[in-house]
Amino acid sequence: MSAGNEYLEGKPPKKKSPASRRGRPRDERVQHVIEIVDWEWDYMFGIDTGRFNNGPYMDYRHLNIEGTILRPTSIKASAGEVTLFPDHRLSDIEGRRKHEPKAVGAISHRGKDYQANLHLPADAFGLVLQMMIAGRYRYVLIEAHKSFRGEALIRHFRFSGTIDEDDLA
Repeated sequence: MSAGNEYLEGKPPKKKSPASRRGRPRDERVQHVIEIVDWEWDYMFGIDTGRFNNGPYMDYRHLNIEGTILRPTSIKASAGEVTLFPDHRLSDIEGRRKHEPKAVGAISHRGKDYQANLHLPADAFGLVLQMMIAGRYRYVLIEAHKSFRGEALIRHFRFSGTIDEDDLA
């Protein structure tokens, strides 16, 4: 008698364990709300001699935001860092039509550490920076998939000067 032939031999099938009956995990979304406390923007430009260069030049123009985590309350971290990465590929409207994105960033949290990395079109980066300089943005709101082992993919994000009760629900 070989395994897997229960139906052919007229025997009832073996019961499956609860773990094997589980289907795909639900696509649960979680709102992350970070109140901006401080931020910094450093700029570096030079010749790219790196192994993975995309041309003769390289630049570093990331925006680092420190903030208080208001939501979700289920994570241990009370403060965290959000880093914005300008991406020139996202500025190309025609090129974006060919993309099949799974996320626009990622969140990682372990204990009291919290880090969110956000990718935005490079042509929007200057506008975000201007609003930060003017003090118009006070919050970063992120919709992400539910965390699995302290990691979550980001579906979308926005900057805002105000939030309401719905944002904190």
